Amino acid sequence: MPKKPACSTTPHRSGITPSSGTQCRRRAAAPVGRSGGPDRCRFRFLRCVLRSFIQAAVTQFGSGWAWLIEENGKLAVTKTANADTPLAHGQKALLTVDVWEHAYYLDWQNRRPDFVKCYLDNLVNWEFAESNLAG
Repeated sequence: MPKKPACSTTPHRSGITPSSGTQCRRRAAAPVGRSGGPDRCRFRFLRCVLRSFIQAAVTQFGSGWAWLIEENGKLAVTKTANADTPLAHGQKALLTVDVWEHAYYLDWQNRRPDFVKCYLDNLVNWEFAESNLAG
């Protein structure tokens, strides 16, 4: 594995922590929610959402995206192919990961699960996702 693999070239840069650039070298701050304090139930829910997000990203056939969305007041995970977005289906996009090969293939080859884990562990801008949820 390269020392500093690139994790994304997505145009949705706001979803990536500003100080991380595109490198897998810094842990992203974990979301703590609006109350500001950790809570066992909230973290169990977060683990479940992250597992679903990883599954969506890894199982997206060909090029596309995995998304954390809000639909009808509830959080959900979805995936879209090619240039499709949740916005076209009346869903609110909170966060995305680009799983088009141009986003990861040079550094990660066919190891998409490792790329997605790197993205979630090091690059996600949870404040951006929370601001999308609030706005």
